[in-house]
Amino acid sequence: MRAKSGLIFCVGLAVFCSGIANTVPLPNTGEAHEALATIPMQRNRDNLYTVNVSLGRSVSFLENPQADRLPFIVDTGANRTGVPRAIANQLIADDDIIFDQTAHAVTGPFDTGLFIVDRLDFGLGPREVELAVFDERDETVLSAAGILGSNAFREEIIVLDYPAAELRLMPQTASTTDMPLRFQDGLIAGEGRILGMSSPVRVFVDTGANASIVNSALVQRHRTARIGRTAVIGGVSSRIVARGELRRLFGGFEVSGLCAGAFQIAVSDVYFFDRLGLIDQPAILLGMDVLRHARITIDYGSGSARIEGVSNWRCQASE
Repeated sequence: MRAKSGLIFCVGLAVFCSGIANTVPLPNTGEAHEALATIPMQRNRDNLYTVNVSLGRSVSFLENPQADRLPFIVDTGANRTGVPRAIANQLIADDDIIFDQTAHAVTGPFDTGLFIVDRLDFGLGPREVELAVFDERDETVLSAAGILGSNAFREEIIVLDYPAAELRLMPQTASTTDMPLRFQDGLIAGEGRILGMSSPVRVFVDTGANASIVNSALVQRHRTARIGRTAVIGGVSSRIVARGELRRLFGGFEVSGLCAGAFQIAVSDVYFFDRLGLIDQPAILLGMDVLRHARITIDYGSGSARIEGVSNWRCQASE
């Protein structure tokens, strides 16, 4: 394992609120191609999904002094894989970790260092992956040992099937013609629609967020209901905490092949929206409160993706 410097843009967050969004479970419609490999995912206490990852050697994690495999959150909102400092210090000397890079979380920027692990394996074979270091006070991040970002994948096609709790590797012959979402700064993004709202909504798909966040520009253009509670929003490793108002979003929300009815959102003009120049444009960071009912296909070779699943809510946003 050797130290390395480089640019990084990393997104991850946790939203801690007194209520959780209500959505209708989405059906599993099946696939036309058989998976080459199937990796089980586990749901943790923060309602995020993890896979077991080997870092090429045993490390001490929580109460296990010789952990061979560690739970990493599969995070489409991160373009770098990352671990807390307590894990990094077991893989590389502390003096070799230079916090000379700036990473960007949902609530603000933070300093990080980068190093390379030669044999990271989450079930698709060992691979060389660059890791960012989160300067956390403990050895966990969002109740996990690390975050599995987009740089952990090669030019592969995967399916994140949350109803089945599986990550599947698909053959390159799998059809990827209907892939309306694209990568933006390593993040999955696209346009969505809300019934009764004439303008499109910029959507970012973040499986590392346990709840969805919208900006003020969206609620100014669409009817929402006040719930009377607040959300406390914390970004990975950033010391900045944001607050938002909890509301209920009405109408059919549609993005790619996903439809959702009324669900709870946190309204906050967080740093993430501001950095991408989206303060005045309706935008949503779509989290696992909705995505846990969906199936996400990602083609890392073409930099495209799609979401599938329809609830019993009649989506008419695009009609």
